Order: sequence, then structure tokens, then C-alpha cells
Amino acid sequence: IPLLWSEAEQLMSWKPKPELGEEDSHSQPLMKHLKALEQQYGNVTLLSLIELKETSHEKAISLAFGKVMGEVSNPTYHYLPFDFHAVCGKLAFRNLPKLVKECQEDLTKFGFFVSNLKSQEGVFRVNCVDCLDRTNVAQSVLAFRVALCQLQTMQLISDDDCKACFSSIDEEQQMPFQWSQHLDKKFKSIWADHGDALSLQYAGTQALKGDLTRTGKRTVGGLLQDGMSSLKRFAQNNFADVHRQQVIDSFQGVCTVSSDEKGISAASAAEGSLPVSSSRGETEYPDK
Repeated sequence: IPLLWSEAEQLMSWKPKPELGEEDSHSQPLMKHLKALEQQYGNVTLLSLIELKETSHEKAISLAFGKVMGEVSNPTYHYLPFDFHAVCGKLAFRNLPKLVKECQEDLTKFGFFVSNLKSQEGVFRVNCVDCLDRTNVAQSVLAFRVALCQLQTMQLISDDDCKACFSSIDEEQQMPFQWSQHLDKKFKSIWADHGDALSLQYAGTQALKGDLTRTGKRTVGGLLQDGMSSLKRFAQNNFADVHRQQVIDSFQGVCTVSSDEKGISAASAAEGSLPVSSSRGETEYPDK
């Protein structure tokens, strides 16, 4: 989420409450980020999957994100909020086609890349809070549809076959052809493995909802695995993440190791640096 915010160290908390920076501090780093994306990719749709319900600990940051994006007048950027848990939560993953429907206009507008045949005019920048589990599911759904369109453009599958595959996906039916069943299985497996690799680096566990990404359905085994992963994340969040973040920040050059008793401090990093963690687990905002 391209705002200045942090999750303060809250011992024994399942869902640490996000803490936002000053209201007027978000615009500059957000615009710097968006301009960098525009320069590289063109049009940008910011698909936000975070919760909007009144009781959610995510609501404050969701409202702040929406407010800042509402003040951006550039038509190159399209802010698209989609409360993933409200629409697809509680095992209601049959509603994933609603996500595709929300994104369809921009999917069509941006197109996709095929070497020597077709260029792409924009990208989806997808986020939840930690950009792992919900993000991985949403991206896999959009990416598979794009993959089918690419095969169609390269004339590796017919228009009718492509439409039949889309229809099966929307109706949650088995893919209609043997080749499409094989493609579906391989694509989901590769995507899930990639999501697990990122999650292991970032959260120390496999990605949650991995069974949905891998098979297209929630399973009892997947639910049990998510429960075990959540317990492991809980322990790591409370006892290991602060120190691990300090090491990551040091390698990336946004923190320096000093010889005094304060340990790691904010570096005089480049303008627009994001907040970093101090040795006390508190968030510091480098001077700009």
C-alpha cells in the first residue's frame, strides 16, 4: 500500500493495527511511486483488495488510500477497490468471476504482450495488506485469462476454444479440453509454487489459500495447512520479524549500523524513503 504507514510492535496480537503517518505525508511518496510505474508501464490500475467493513482493522488504511487516490486527477491512474474478504471470503470463491468482471474493462483496454504481434498498454498494481495471500489469488485469476488470450492471438488455440475455456472458468466447470486441463493444472502449480517462495522469504511460511491457487478450490487439507501457517506467522511476527526487518533494511541501504547503543538507525537515504524500523521496534521516518 503506497502510503506512509506501519504496524507497531504489538506483542501477542493476531492482527496488528496499522498506524498511518500524518495525513499530508502520503501524497509525495504515492505520486513518486505512480510516476515511476507510469514511466515504465503506461496506464496503471491500482486494484486494492483490503477490507472496508466497519469492524475491520484494515478499514482506516483502506479509507486513507481511497482518499489520496481520489485527489489524483491523472486519468492514467485508476483506483479500483475490491473487498476480497467481503465478496470471496468464507469459502465463497465462486465469486471470483466478480473480480474479473470489475477488472474486465481495464484488462481489455491494456491488452497484453505478444512478441512481434501485440503490445501492452498498462498494468494492474495489486495489493492487499501484506501483498501475499489475497494478492496471489487475484493475480492468478487475471493472469490465466490473459494467458489464454495470448495463446489465441498466437493462433495456438481457436477463438471458439478460448471462449469455451472462459465459459468453464466462469461456471466453475472442468476445463473443456484435455490440453486446457493440462495447461490449467501446470499454470496453477507454477503460480502456487512462486507464491510459496515469496511467502517463505517474507512471512516464513507457505502462502495462505495455496490450495485455492493450486487447485481452484478450498480443501480440508488446505484449511488445516493455513491454520498451521497462521500459528507459525503469529510466533514469527511477535518474536522474530523486528530483527529480520532490520537485516533486510541494512542490506537494502535504508538503514545503517552504528556503533552506539541504539543499534540500527535510519540512514540519510534518498528522498521519498519509506519508514524503517528502529532497534526498539518503533517506526522512524527519515528526513526528506
